[in-house]
Order: sequence, then C-alpha cells, then structure tokens
Amino acid sequence: MTSTAEPLSTLMAVLGQMREVTEQLAASAGGGGEDKQLRAVTEASLLFLELKGANRDVLEGIEATRERTADAKRTLDATRLQLQNVLYEKSFIAKEIKSNQDFKSKYSDEQIGMCGVAEFKAASGGSKGLDAHGVMLERLKHELAERKALCEQEKELKARRKVLQDGISTRRKFLDSLGPQLKGLKRASLPLQQQLEMPIALEEKRKHAARLLPPPLYILYTQLAGTKEAFGMEDFAVSIEGSVAEAEAV
Repeated sequence: MTSTAEPLSTLMAVLGQMREVTEQLAASAGGGGEDKQLRAVTEASLLFLELKGANRDVLEGIEATRERTADAKRTLDATRLQLQNVLYEKSFIAKEIKSNQDFKSKYSDEQIGMCGVAEFKAASGGSKGLDAHGVMLERLKHELAERKALCEQEKELKARRKVLQDGISTRRKFLDSLGPQLKGLKRASLPLQQQLEMPIALEEKRKHAARLLPPPLYILYTQLAGTKEAFGMEDFAVSIEGSVAEAEAV
C-alpha cells in the first residue's frame, strides 16, 4: 500500500496543473479559438480523473495510517500495562527485601542452638566463596539436616525406652506376684527354721525394724550387730525395743 506522502505530492501536482489549465480556459474564453478551448477542457477532464485517483490514494493512505496508529496504540497500551506490572512486582520485591533485611529475630543463634560459623565451616568445608547470606543459607540447611537426624535418633531412643519400660513392668508384675507366695513359703518353713535353728523370719523382722531407726541409731545398730556376728559373741545381745507400727506411722 502506498504511503500518505506520495499520493499527497501527486495531488498537489495535479492541482497545480489544473490551475494552469484553468488559466488557459480563461484566456481562450476571451477569443483564443475553439481548438485551444477544447484541448483545455479535455486536459482539465483528464486532470479531474487524476485528481480523483490521487484523492482516493490519499484517503487510502490516511486509512492505512489510522490502522497502523491504532495497532501501535494497542501495542503501546499492552507494553505500558506490562511495565506497570513489572514496576509493581519490583516495588513488592523491594519491600520484601527491605523487610527481610530489617528483620530482627527475638531469638539469637545461641538461643536457637545453631552451630557457630567456625564450627559449621569446619564441619562442612563447602562454604568457600560464599557471602554472608550464602553462608547463612548453608548453615540453615546443615542445621535442618542435623535436627532431622536428632529427631530420628530421639524416636529410636523412645522406642527402646518403651521396650525397656514394658520389660520392667512385666518383671515388676512377676515380682509382685511372688510376694504372697514368699509369705506362704515363710510361714510353711517356720517349723523347719526352728528345727534347724535358722530364724530367717525373725532376722528379717529385725532388719525391717532397723531400717525404721533414725540414721545415727541405725548405724550404731548395724555396727554392733555386725561385731556380734563376726566375733560369735553369744553372751552379747543386740536388739531393738519398741513398737514397729508406731515407728512406721511417724
């Protein structure tokens, strides 16, 4: 499609030619002859046709320019909208960066329990060439891995503790069930103890009573009883006087 400038130049040239033809017609009308007048009219008619064609080309060029302007305006509007979106995202990201930079945790590294920078670098050895932010990110990754491992270890220890507690509970129930049986066995063995002069039940009662004594008297009693037993002092007696029930109630 032709540009607007070229049809416009053609139109101006045709108008100039028509002006000349008009002047010729005006001159021939004063008696210049019919032939000249006829040629001027014919030339003017041809120029009118050229004028219509030039005018049509100008109008088509204007319409094409209007369409290109509309397309350019739509492209400009879309680009402007994209620019506004980019500027909004830039502003949002800048605010987030400033918020993160100004963030002050209420807990220090010591309170959180993170390993120190020197300890982390010695353990990882892969933080060379990183800035402070990169080192912090690597420290957080290292800390997360360490804490996950500790959580797994804690789960294993809890499982082992539960197994041990279940075993202890089972053994405690077994030992508790032995109490009545032992008491019955003691009562049944009293005649045998008397026959063999082995007062086991009496000795247990004495030990139970001794444990109810105040610490100084308990120490004195155990030392005297041990001396009597070690040296076989049959004429020397060590005993505890008083009510065991009252001692237990104190």
